[in-house]
Amino acid sequence: MVTFQLIESKGSVGTYLYYPEGDLSKNPGTLVVDFEKQSGEIIALAESEIIQKHSADSMNRMADVINEMKSQNGETDFIEHVTEDEEEAVYAGFALRQILRSYQNREIPQNGKNMWY
Repeated sequence: MVTFQLIESKGSVGTYLYYPEGDLSKNPGTLVVDFEKQSGEIIALAESEIIQKHSADSMNRMADVINEMKSQNGETDFIEHVTEDEEEAVYAGFALRQILRSYQNREIPQNGKNMWY
């Protein structure tokens, strides 16, 4: 679970603090979200953020499986292979996705949470 709180809003851009596991006793992370562009940026990682590493090899194996299924269905929009490993900030990603989903009614969300598990 991750909770988030809007701390500043200017036009279509909001700045949020996010708290992994809703733990207010640890340093939060900071996200800047551009609602018009439907994108966000991590400004600072939370103290208890989890970073997942994905190797290029494992991502390419997954792309091969997906591309095989697409080929069997007659699709041609194949996933390209990557050349570098990637890292993902888990809690920041879940917070960002929930913030952008919450904007569907065109109102910048003041706070919220995302639970998965």
